[in-house]
Amino acid sequence: MNKLQYVAVSTGTLLLLSVMAVNASALRMQLTTVSLDSLPSLVSPNDEITFTGTLTNADTGEGLRDKTIMIFREGPMGPEVIAEALTGIDGGFSATWIAALDVNRDTPVTVFAQFDGDEAALPSRTSKVSFRIVLIPINLEITTDSNKNRYSIGSTAFFSVAFHDGMANFVDPDFVRATYDGNFVSMKKEEVGRYTFTTQKLVKFEEHQFGVFDEKFGYSSTQKSLTVTVFGAQIAKPVKVIRQAALEPTL
Repeated sequence: MNKLQYVAVSTGTLLLLSVMAVNASALRMQLTTVSLDSLPSLVSPNDEITFTGTLTNADTGEGLRDKTIMIFREGPMGPEVIAEALTGIDGGFSATWIAALDVNRDTPVTVFAQFDGDEAALPSRTSKVSFRIVLIPINLEITTDSNKNRYSIGSTAFFSVAFHDGMANFVDPDFVRATYDGNFVSMKKEEVGRYTFTTQKLVKFEEHQFGVFDEKFGYSSTQKSLTVTVFGAQIAKPVKVIRQAALEPTL
């Protein structure tokens, strides 16, 4: 009986000493603070985003070097790592990520930085930071030869179409549709982002509308139309003449 009590007391003492050792070890580990610098509120698809910040000793403010910092993005299935970096001599870090869209629409993004901790330092994470990836607008321009909108009967109308991002960078749409008077027509590609369409001879005094619609991943869809007027003498339809027989004289 005394032996069992001794074993119980010894086991309890070992457990107590073990807990005390763990607590002492935890007390010796460094408390940490990780920060994440501000980010632009709006970015474009495929922009390179740079995440910067600092990992420090929470008590002394001293930077902690050679520590792995991970950048997490919130997602429908939980946070996922999109970038990581090692801290430098002052505890600073810099990690990059290419802004990517899952679907072709403006997308909110929420991120945070995290240090998982190690044998010498306790883990920490930043608060969440949000920004938006916004679609790039495509500038769609439709012009005619000499920028005229009136054509004479018997001539042809020439349309020039250009797609660019507003910074002199021409782009080809993933999908483009052109219509002339409500009917689908094919345009001729001249070079990147540049297309042309020429009508058949204009034979009636009336208005004609040429329209274009485009889509490209990472860009907002655009549609535009241009109307031209045909003027001049109407081509008259031939008139059928009916000759009547001469009347016979009455007696």
